[in-house]
Amino acid sequence: IKYKTPQPVGEVYFTETFDSGRLAGWVLSKAKKDDTDAEISIYDVMNPDDTFEVLIDQIVVNKGSLLEDVVPPINPPKEIEDPSDKKPDDWDERAKIPDASAVKPED
Repeated sequence: IKYKTPQPVGEVYFTETFDSGRLAGWVLSKAKKDDTDAEISIYDVMNPDDTFEVLIDQIVVNKGSLLEDVVPPINPPKEIEDPSDKKPDDWDERAKIPDASAVKPED
């Protein structure tokens, strides 16, 4: 997980927790304060309004929105725009295209 805002922590691992199929919260399970910190601490991120708080030794070091401030997003868009995508030059815009080889069946 990466944050859009720089963080004072190294690697951060998180797991999703579900309650009856519904997202109940996020738990950051492991992170180090910095590269020299050998101790692994536990951090909690648990807000039903899709916001998070990262705590190191019970001190909030970052907070934000899981939907806006996390890369990649926790809830990605259903469609991702591709700026290089384009229609072929011979694309037919008609809603219905008749099949010249089709024959109507006899009654």
